[in-house]
Amino acid sequence: MKDITLLRKTSSSKKQRGTIMQTRAIFLVAIMILMSLSPLSATQLGEDVESENTSGRTSTLSFIQYYGTNNGVFTFTNQSTIVPKTPQVIPLNAVPDGFYYSNDDVQIEGQNSKNWWTLNAHTFTDVGTNSDGNLVLNGNTNSVPHSQNFGGVELGGNAGDNITSDNCYEHTAQGSGGFAGWFKPSSFDGQLFSRMRTQADGTFDAFNVTMTPDGYLQTHIYYDAENGTDFAWNDYDGSGDNTQHDLNRIYNSSTGMTTKIELDEWNYIAVEYDDDGWNLHTRVYVNNKTTDDTSTRMTHYFLGTHQKGNVGSPLQWGYSPCVFGEGFDGEMDELRVSQYEFIHNNVVAGDWQTAGPLHLPPGISFDYGTGVISGTPQIPWPSTDYNITVFSATHNATTSVTVEVVEPNLPVITHGSNRDFLLTTGDEELISAPSNTGGDAAFWTLTGTQPNYTGYADVGNRNTCALDDEGKLYCWGRNDQWALDYNKANTDIITHPTLHPDALDLRFTKVVIEDTGICGILTNGSLWCWGDDNGYGYLGLGAESDYQEPQQVSFNPNQNPYSTSATTTVANSNGCESIAPESGYGFESFENTSAVVWEEYLIDANGGPTGSDGNWSYTNTSDVTYLNTAHGNYVLGSASSNQAQYDSQADHTIVQGEESYIEMNITTGTGILSFCSLMSGYYYGYDYLYVELDGTVIDSRQSRYASNNYQNTWQQTSAWVTAGTHQLVLKFDKGSATGCSSNCYYDRVFIDALKWPLPSPPTNWTEPTVTDIAWHQDTNCAIADSDVYCWGQSQYGEVGNGMTSQARYPVKASTPANLNFIQVEVGDDHVCALADDGTMWCWGYDYYKVLGVNIPSHPTTVTTPTQVDFNATGDGHNIFVTQMDLSGWGTCAIGMDLNANNDTQLWCWGDNANNQVTSQHKNYDYSLYTSSYMANRPLLSVARDNIATPVHVETDTHSTCVLLSDNSVQCHGYRLYRNSETTTTGVRVANWWNPIHLTGVFSNTPPMALGEGPNVTSLSGGSADDPGMCVLLENDEALNCWGINDYSQMGRPSMTTTWGAIGPVDGLVPGANNEVVPAGMYFSRENGTIWGTPNTENQEPIELYIKACNGRGCHSSSLNISVWDRPEVSLPDIMSQYGYLDSLTGNFIIPKGRPTHLNVTIDSDRPIVNYRWFVRHTNGLEYEGMFPNTQNMTTNQLPVGLGVLRLVVTNDIGGVSSEDGGWVIINVTESDPDGDQVPVWNDDCEFENALGFDNYKGNGTSDPTSDGCIDNRDEDPFYDDEDSCPDEHAASEFDLYTGEGTIALGADGCLDDTDRDTILENVDSCLTTPFAERFYVNSEGCGPSERDTDGDGYKDNVDSCEGTPQGESVDEFGCGESQVDSDGDGVYDNADVCPESPLGATVDIDGCAAAEKDSDGDEVNDEVDVCDTTPPELHNQTNAVGCAPGDLVTDDFDQDGVADIFDSCPMTPVGDVVDYSGCGLTQKDSDNDGHTDDMDQCPDTPGYDIPTVDVNGCGSTQRDSDSDGIIDSVDQCLNTPTSVEVDTLGCQAGLSDSDLDSIVDIIDACPGTTGDQPVNLNGCAPYQLDSDGDGITNDLDSCPTTPAGQAITTNGCAEDPDVFDPVAEDDDGDGILNENDECPDTPLNTKVIDNRGCAVDTDGSNEKLVSSATIGITGIILFLIVLLTLVVLRRSRQQDSLWGADAVGDALFDSMDLDGDGIISDEEWEIYKRVRDSKKASTFDDTDDDDLFD
Repeated sequence: MKDITLLRKTSSSKKQRGTIMQTRAIFLVAIMILMSLSPLSATQLGEDVESENTSGRTSTLSFIQYYGTNNGVFTFTNQSTIVPKTPQVIPLNAVPDGFYYSNDDVQIEGQNSKNWWTLNAHTFTDVGTNSDGNLVLNGNTNSVPHSQNFGGVELGGNAGDNITSDNCYEHTAQGSGGFAGWFKPSSFDGQLFSRMRTQADGTFDAFNVTMTPDGYLQTHIYYDAENGTDFAWNDYDGSGDNTQHDLNRIYNSSTGMTTKIELDEWNYIAVEYDDDGWNLHTRVYVNNKTTDDTSTRMTHYFLGTHQKGNVGSPLQWGYSPCVFGEGFDGEMDELRVSQYEFIHNNVVAGDWQTAGPLHLPPGISFDYGTGVISGTPQIPWPSTDYNITVFSATHNATTSVTVEVVEPNLPVITHGSNRDFLLTTGDEELISAPSNTGGDAAFWTLTGTQPNYTGYADVGNRNTCALDDEGKLYCWGRNDQWALDYNKANTDIITHPTLHPDALDLRFTKVVIEDTGICGILTNGSLWCWGDDNGYGYLGLGAESDYQEPQQVSFNPNQNPYSTSATTTVANSNGCESIAPESGYGFESFENTSAVVWEEYLIDANGGPTGSDGNWSYTNTSDVTYLNTAHGNYVLGSASSNQAQYDSQADHTIVQGEESYIEMNITTGTGILSFCSLMSGYYYGYDYLYVELDGTVIDSRQSRYASNNYQNTWQQTSAWVTAGTHQLVLKFDKGSATGCSSNCYYDRVFIDALKWPLPSPPTNWTEPTVTDIAWHQDTNCAIADSDVYCWGQSQYGEVGNGMTSQARYPVKASTPANLNFIQVEVGDDHVCALADDGTMWCWGYDYYKVLGVNIPSHPTTVTTPTQVDFNATGDGHNIFVTQMDLSGWGTCAIGMDLNANNDTQLWCWGDNANNQVTSQHKNYDYSLYTSSYMANRPLLSVARDNIATPVHVETDTHSTCVLLSDNSVQCHGYRLYRNSETTTTGVRVANWWNPIHLTGVFSNTPPMALGEGPNVTSLSGGSADDPGMCVLLENDEALNCWGINDYSQMGRPSMTTTWGAIGPVDGLVPGANNEVVPAGMYFSRENGTIWGTPNTENQEPIELYIKACNGRGCHSSSLNISVWDRPEVSLPDIMSQYGYLDSLTGNFIIPKGRPTHLNVTIDSDRPIVNYRWFVRHTNGLEYEGMFPNTQNMTTNQLPVGLGVLRLVVTNDIGGVSSEDGGWVIINVTESDPDGDQVPVWNDDCEFENALGFDNYKGNGTSDPTSDGCIDNRDEDPFYDDEDSCPDEHAASEFDLYTGEGTIALGADGCLDDTDRDTILENVDSCLTTPFAERFYVNSEGCGPSERDTDGDGYKDNVDSCEGTPQGESVDEFGCGESQVDSDGDGVYDNADVCPESPLGATVDIDGCAAAEKDSDGDEVNDEVDVCDTTPPELHNQTNAVGCAPGDLVTDDFDQDGVADIFDSCPMTPVGDVVDYSGCGLTQKDSDNDGHTDDMDQCPDTPGYDIPTVDVNGCGSTQRDSDSDGIIDSVDQCLNTPTSVEVDTLGCQAGLSDSDLDSIVDIIDACPGTTGDQPVNLNGCAPYQLDSDGDGITNDLDSCPTTPAGQAITTNGCAEDPDVFDPVAEDDDGDGILNENDECPDTPLNTKVIDNRGCAVDTDGSNEKLVSSATIGITGIILFLIVLLTLVVLRRSRQQDSLWGADAVGDALFDSMDLDGDGIISDEEWEIYKRVRDSKKASTFDDTDDDDLFD
């Protein structure tokens, strides 16, 4: 197994084992002593102890028990599983019946108390140990310390001061119960206890307990009571008869007991009651510590006419809250409510006031059968003493234990620098837990890596989305309407956070998600939505029924948001309140005048006009019955029949069949035109109203069968208009009379208000910046440029502009001017927005009074924003709201009460079905302005409740949670989890409690407190009804969510329709622990290790988080795991010169010591770092270490015998190749089977002993290498052992005689030489050479008289011209024409045109003298002819010297055959060969280099190279002085030794100067210096240096030695003027400070400057530098060679040779192995043979060499 983090186990030493044995021995002795004490009496063990056993009997102690050697003091660590603590019972053979520990429950007279509260916490919410709910302390209360139970509560006696529990024991009819507690009254005023329930008819039933003025206890029964003194009974006479009336509704304890209640003293008071189905019985008990008394049972009869059947039961108040101390002045403590009758004589057993029940810490259990204490503590616990008793039928014994639970330090874990773990398939792998420098971990978890969540999440009904810190969008849950992934099915479920594939390029600041889509605000402030709005338009992209991809939502007011032409909204009898003046709109209310011009006219029954005046008129609403208006006192009314309550005051009286018209032309901008109208008509009439806009009917109404709706109900009509002039026409059609006289009632139309968008100059629309968005169901709202916009469904006016039509695009809500809104939230049918001035505005459907507004005759629908009134009841609240949230039918807000010292408060109102808006479990509506249960009172108050400041609230239909400033979360409502509850059915939590607990989603995850300490950093939820919330915890990357997980919307794959506990959302890799590790791996939650054998390759790293957790919290570290397949090695290809594959065995046969080459192919995705070749031999050994660490190898060190040669490779992560490949079976044989001392790899005659006759390789060669075969060096018929001339090939035809002569016939292996001319017969062409010529024969054995070397027919002894060319005729002396110059003119006869030229005459190149030529053909030879150019036509006119009249004189002064007139060189020396210009070689210089052509070796030197020519006339481009292949003009090293490899500049490697800065490359630190820059000795110019490392190169740095750490200016000098300025200290600017500069006046143009500041002479120094460098390099190389040789020799001597080891004592082998490397090299073999030959092979004993090379 690979242990990535090394783990070691150590065994105990002998000393430790000895210590253990000693301890055991001592312990056994102690046990024996204790057993010997068992007969002792209880007196001997201490005082006799009488204790009550389970049977109630007493007995004397006869055995004892204890917990360990630590005296029973246990300090446990929170969240860490404890080692079980087992009691030791003495004697050991005792068999107890069981164990119990004291005070582990509260019992009143043997019965467990259902509810029990110890008021021992200094807080306003106090949880009793056995209670089902919290207490709420109201009014003037203080926690006071006293008595044994640490504290109580003091009440001030004021009305409203009380302690309330809404979840005390509930009971129905025929139920029983009671209360008890300690009371310390300061007066006898107020109530001790009460329960009351108000009936639907306003009466109430109640039960309360008070004190009489004289100190007695008094109970009151109320039944159908209307107030405190009015009761349903008729008889209060107290008579005992049973005549269908009560005995007495009031019971005063003074009539039945003598004990009174003491003032300013503690009194224990208890009351019990029970219902037997007919009557109510009560009894009381008082104990004032001096006396105590119990009353007799008092019966109250409920019979006769007031029998309880009318209301269900007199105990209806059994469902109501319990109230202690209403108006009580004094202190209370240890209150309890029971479901049993618990009043007996001994109700205060033991101490007067108990210390309370001593439960074990949560998570720790006590086994009543064995006494074992075990478990995992869940919360810190103070040091607490417990008495634990062991008992049997006759005996018991008690011991004391102390238990304390302390918080551990937070774990601090890290993987260090290595977070990447690369595993190999098939290998046993171990990833150890990260190192922990903090507190011990109680458990570990492993999840996929989490995005860097911001903490914001939006929980939908079926899905959830969250953002990371980059604004990237992650979602999970059901893919309804393709909202999560368009490429998946809309029923697919994404179980874990996944980067949204359709929004990869978008970055958000906030998103909201619904089942049908997603909307989000981008970082640039734009709003984008996508999904399917099912035609409702809530995406803001237009009403579409198909999926729409992500696109920007436009807020352009010029786009029509409505799909219909108009909308009609039923307003109310007061008028259309939503039509109100607004900036940017025109408004007319027709207050007896109108800015709107209107025309009127009438059409009679026949369709003709009858007039216009008096048709419409202004009507004073105060003069018309039931006609109300929201806008002033006047309306505009049509003509009517002038009857009944709705006279329009028009001058015209309309009759049946007439039509009354009003026409208005209005110039508008783009937007909504709205008007308010009322049509009154008779139920059975046929009156009609038609509304036309631009000729199109947009609204119509009729009166028939319209009930009373048209008598007094105004209606709002709205239509979208574009900029321009529009015609609005209303037509009232007086229909025919049916069932009434000619004029029916209520027949007219009124117009109350008109509103239209004002024209505005055209502007370029700019999209606003969106800062908030909220979406629920079909309505969407956003804050854009501080205004509220809404769109989607508006059935109840949710859009907020007064209309009830759905909007396809954003519509600006009708918010008040000059308000800047910062937040908006959407409920089921209502919307609220928060402005930056702290005001809160709501609108929509006011179901459950969710709008928080108080308007007389409150409507159920408010279509425009209305301010929330926190002071509706006049209690003086002035709330500056800072944050809010909505549930489906509820509203919550956090704000500061400016009238209460800025006390921060949480307010909630609306539906309270699940206790989500009040602290009382009631389904009543709870509003800000009604007193249905609690009148206008904040749910939480920092000042009142002594809590941290509420910061953020989230509410839904199930619960409300608030994040407090101490980073804790408090919740109440339905389906919340507290302490160790794990039920998934949920519980109602009536009161606030802290903390929530993270129970985890895995069965073995201990609960984690959410809110215990400053660990919650954010709280987020979903829209109004979506059941779920999430928090982000400090030091935890995961979101932790709770709620319904039926579609994995909680980010966990285990889907369930039941309520899920709070737990972490899965990471980017779904699941946790074993679910996220690679297949085959496992994760230990106990120690954090990951182990196993991965079986599936996954090269892509799995990004994981590992968490170490304990009671303090969790700390995480990230890691990446990837799995790689192991390398695969092919079967080797084996090659050896003398090896072969045995066809029978399939093994490869290799002679020992023969080089063998093996090739393999490796398939690996990772680099191979180790190649291990080894041989697994049949002798059981493995041979390795002598093979190279390479993939392919050649070796001659294979051991003799049969074995498997294997290659095992290891990659860079430790992955080892499998055994499937990389192996071959080999059989290595012995090296010299024939014993001729030639190894088989060199033995060509494997089975021929050639010892002594094997000096050469093969036959007839001179290769002095033994080949194992007897030599026949001359390859004649005789092998060397029989050959007299073993080095002379004597073919049979040339070996006829013994020896060289002709005397003895017989072959002897030697060539014959019968003519004794030393040329043997095999090459002798002249076998009979005369004896006298035997010393003058040629190589063919022929003498001079026998040979004709040039083949001219003349034997060499008479041939005067040897070497006559083939085919050339010869003279009598054997000479050819090319060998004879008859006239001696220097031109051989074969080329001589004039072969008989006078002796000594100057001839031309044709061999002719001037006297022999006639150049012009005038028959006068050139020697005489003065005119050598006489034309042919003048030949007959020439004179004696060859000149014709007018002929040109052309004498030849130098007699070179070129007439002087044409002779460019008239002074050519005699004998020089001239060209046709008359110039000889001694006179020409073709390349003008100063060297005549007869001396110039390079006659074509280019002009630019003439200055460099040498004495041979060659320039630098033509010569290569050192013959290194580089011409001198390029060669920087002109004296390179022969055979040295050079570079392109003619120098050995590194000795050239590529950048021409005079510093050779081998020592040039800056080989790329450009230009003619001065450089230092390292070859670097100033622009390549930064001496002080300040980022400014020296050529630009005015201060090149600025000290480190200084802030610098752009010139490289320190900003601080006091910093040393190196510029002033370097006068010559050469970079060397004056104090170090030995040459302070170095010129600025100096090329190279040394470290002393002096110029370096580079003229001609290149070769010097090269020479110096060459010497230096050569010395270094020689030194390294010597050193390496010494190391190699040393290692060779230390290395044992496999062969050498096997040939122990083989002196011959050792003598041959001169270098001691265990191998006989070819050179060593040759040395050996020479020695052997010199001593004769016969001296060797064959038996001594049998083991050679074994």
